[in-house]
Amino acid sequence: MRHCSIRDEARYLAWDARRTGLPVSGSVLLVTAHPDDAASGLGAWLRVRPRECRVTIACATEASNFDWPAIDGRTDLSESAKHEMRAAIRLAEGRAEADEYDADFVAMRLAFYHLVRSGQGARDRPGCVPLEQVPAADRRRFDDLLARARPDVVFSPGDLHPTHQTVRALCDAAIRKYASAGSRPLVGYYQTYDTFVVGTPNAALLFTQRLQEDKQAVLWRCHLTQRGRTAPDLPGVVRCRRTMFEAVCQRNREDAEVHLMRLPPSVRDRDRWRYAELLHWAE
Repeated sequence: MRHCSIRDEARYLAWDARRTGLPVSGSVLLVTAHPDDAASGLGAWLRVRPRECRVTIACATEASNFDWPAIDGRTDLSESAKHEMRAAIRLAEGRAEADEYDADFVAMRLAFYHLVRSGQGARDRPGCVPLEQVPAADRRRFDDLLARARPDVVFSPGDLHPTHQTVRALCDAAIRKYASAGSRPLVGYYQTYDTFVVGTPNAALLFTQRLQEDKQAVLWRCHLTQRGRTAPDLPGVVRCRRTMFEAVCQRNREDAEVHLMRLPPSVRDRDRWRYAELLHWAE
């Protein structure tokens, strides 16, 4: 694991006085919907976090809806077999990403993803499966995950992506149940390239060009199947059909432009703090 000095490469900024800072020790559970969400949403923090901060990345789905000619063109395989081959590739990419950040990786492979693949879910939000339609087994998997991990901090997807919304609802339900048993972790919501929909950001990790290049390099090295994927056009957001990785970079850049002004003038170095990962800490 390559550690950078937070003082030199990143600067944490919270504008909610109740939030004192990012975790520096203990157990962190980073919940993702897709194998590339950890680097996309919190890659800079993962790189600069202290060694005492133990991270488990729990990936909810195998995200196997990608084109791969070496699999798609095979007539000797059933569609189910092709799905399993794609799933194995994507989950291997997720494990490679976790290894980059010296984090543990848990592949949950939740059953609701089959509803997403078949086009079921909310009519007004394609790809988003309402919590009441999620199989009970998926809810139990999340309950068991929190009981085993016993996290001090949980990071959950907080943006507009429809599958992220389903995963967030599952995670929130499990956290409420976990808290009712006497354990209440600190909960932070992050974004990838989509718009925040969980409250408004109340903290940011501003970081340098070097850390952004490192983040992009991890995405490029680990996620071969996603190199040519384009980010979807979102309401009110101009994307110009950027690739997924470019969209993440652009989002980090835009966020830094907005929130850099919150820094005191003496340290408001626009050339240095060029990118930002945003968080919304829950009550």
